[in-house]
Amino acid sequence: MTRRVWAGFALLCVLQGAGLLLDQFMPPLLPGLLRLGVHDGLLAVAFFLVSRKSTGPVWALAGLGIALFGLPQVLFAAAGGHVDGFTELLVTLLVPVVVVVVNAQRREAFGSEDSPLRLLGPAVVGIGGAVLVLPFYLPASRVGQGWLTAMVLAAVVAGGAAVRIHTQLNGVNVFRGAAMVFGAVSVVALGFCWVDGRVTLVWDGGAAVFEALRLVMVEGPILLLTVWLVREMKPERFAARALLVVLVMIVESYVVERPTVGWTMVAGVLLIGGGAWGLLRVDSRKVL
Repeated sequence: MTRRVWAGFALLCVLQGAGLLLDQFMPPLLPGLLRLGVHDGLLAVAFFLVSRKSTGPVWALAGLGIALFGLPQVLFAAAGGHVDGFTELLVTLLVPVVVVVVNAQRREAFGSEDSPLRLLGPAVVGIGGAVLVLPFYLPASRVGQGWLTAMVLAAVVAGGAAVRIHTQLNGVNVFRGAAMVFGAVSVVALGFCWVDGRVTLVWDGGAAVFEALRLVMVEGPILLLTVWLVREMKPERFAARALLVVLVMIVESYVVERPTVGWTMVAGVLLIGGGAWGLLRVDSRKVL
């Protein structure tokens, strides 16, 4: 990868980790899924207005965007209090595993001579590190277990979509691609909110200013960087983002709160970082 891509990838991980922390210190004006739909919709319109016509199959990006970003977030929101938040975070770390397996099958189909599953180790090691660090709880009720199963299936679908969308973005303008992907996610999120009745808005001037600043300074750059990096990076490398976002969130929270650091925390952080580094070091010449 070029230095520009490395810099963009590092910035994306920092912004996403910071976004998770911001929500803890400043309660959002809108509930989760409604916020996702409104923010993505506004940004998608802005991106479309400044975009230029692309030669790539932009309409195919809508379906892949829903599978990669929309479906998991809708299911996570629908699960409500049935599944612990840290458990949800662990489920997202299954995406790198699925990406490695799907891409390995593609390389085998094309007669690749390298070991296609060699990256499965780093992906699993990263999940093991997160298990050591995150205080997750598996749901005890059948309803919660059902939602957890649905979320795992959504992670599998998202992993497959992550491999497909990489090739679909070739030749597509970044702004146009972001408009199609996140415009579709916005429609799905708002549709679920309308059906579920989650449209309550409690107005607060300070929170509104915070939402606007976050939209322009954090979420807008995140969406553009995401589409650009999905196009520029190999799927396994971009999948390392899930591990790095968790790593950044953990480091930032410990810097802010300064709790006692135990050996499990140190081991977990090292494993997460090692897993991410293993995925980022994939030889691009051996990946389709």
